[in-house]
Amino acid sequence: MIIDTLPETVLGVIFDYLALDERLQTFMVCRSLAQIRPSLDRHVHCIQVISPMHQSILLQQPELLQSWCNLLELDLREYATDGLLTSLGGDESTLPRLARLHMVSSMGITDGGLHCLSANRTRRLELIDITYCSQTTYGGAFPLRDAYPGVVIRRQPSWMDGRFVTPFDNDGIHTYWCDGSFLFDRDQQSCGHICTLNQWSSSNPNHVGDKLQYTNFVPPPGWPDWSRFCYRPGVSLLRLEGDNEEDETERHILVGQRLYGMRPPEQYPKEEHKDLIPMAASRYFSRDGKLLGDEHAIELRHVMVSRMKVLPLLQLMPPADVVERNRDFCHRLQDCERELSLQRGEEFLHHALNR
Repeated sequence: MIIDTLPETVLGVIFDYLALDERLQTFMVCRSLAQIRPSLDRHVHCIQVISPMHQSILLQQPELLQSWCNLLELDLREYATDGLLTSLGGDESTLPRLARLHMVSSMGITDGGLHCLSANRTRRLELIDITYCSQTTYGGAFPLRDAYPGVVIRRQPSWMDGRFVTPFDNDGIHTYWCDGSFLFDRDQQSCGHICTLNQWSSSNPNHVGDKLQYTNFVPPPGWPDWSRFCYRPGVSLLRLEGDNEEDETERHILVGQRLYGMRPPEQYPKEEHKDLIPMAASRYFSRDGKLLGDEHAIELRHVMVSRMKVLPLLQLMPPADVVERNRDFCHRLQDCERELSLQRGEEFLHHALNR
């Protein structure tokens, strides 16, 4: 066959374009390729897991991970599990050159799996993407930071990275780094991390809701001390269609937040709001969705939607002092969880503020 005459390096490039099951089937039906399979496996640089069948193959044949000794990028998509991460964090011969690991929307991984992944410290991971992995936490990624100095940990879509120029008085710029850390240009409620993030609809990846965990929230007089851990206000964000993805300086985002309670508003912002809200401005909407003007009573305001320009980050990951401040808070948060249900505390505050 003609394929037999191709150099192994060329075959390796070709095989990079084959799905995992197609690669294995090729070896089963072509004896000549099967004979040089160990050499071809050494030329594999990228693997994508795109189906439950691919997931099963990796779980049932963990030896494959050891055969891809030059693999640089592994995209597990939503099929990552703690079991797979345990395999990746085991023997030092497992994917020794792996640089980029993607696990976007994987519901099967937890903080325990991230800890297992960090056990193999011999590789030099550059990127770990756990965006929308709702069973993991900000604090659960600290073992990865410690195991792989300089690694980029992504916990949010790239369009959320940046310095948000707010329209609020004395609020300045709100900076969000790719790991979910944030820092605002104000004195209180100014630093922390995104603790939860979700897409409102699978059909619109540009509309999300999140909740913010402040590390310097000071409870107002009369509030219980535990509220410093349970006050987690949420916002919804919408990236406007038509943005030039190549020009970061032209990114515009609508941000919606309730004025009562703490939940992010699922029905806001909407694409049509861009025609109602000028850049660097906010508008208010009533409970039934009516746009309110200055002549309307303040008590009618239910949701505020702001339009912000987002400037590019100076660096993807936050400064060390921001990370360590968040680390210290996460330790105190764990101590609090031993005595208090944070979820119940958050529910209590939401209903108290929603009156």
